[in-house]
Amino acid sequence: MRDIAAKSNEVVAGLGVPYTWITSYVAGDKIYCVHEAASAGVIERHAREGGFPANKITEVSAIIGPATARASSYCCGGMRLPEHLLPIPKMPLVG
Repeated sequence: MRDIAAKSNEVVAGLGVPYTWITSYVAGDKIYCVHEAASAGVIERHAREGGFPANKITEVSAIIGPATARASSYCCGGMRLPEHLLPIPKMPLVG
């Protein structure tokens, strides 16, 4: 895992475009990665240059959790919620 992470970091540093590896999840014999990039093409380039399989790239349109049931853009007499509690920008999920 350490070698894979090091190679990914090396490739990201050399891409020359905004790119953030958010996290990866290991589930059985698969790894699901969350990256923030301008396009699926940049993620494909990262995978190709790193020697990683990217069998499917899917855009994440929303994140939900327990707090989602209570969330509203406004609360407390019209005061706006902090940005981190609002819907997040779309980001791709690689798996």
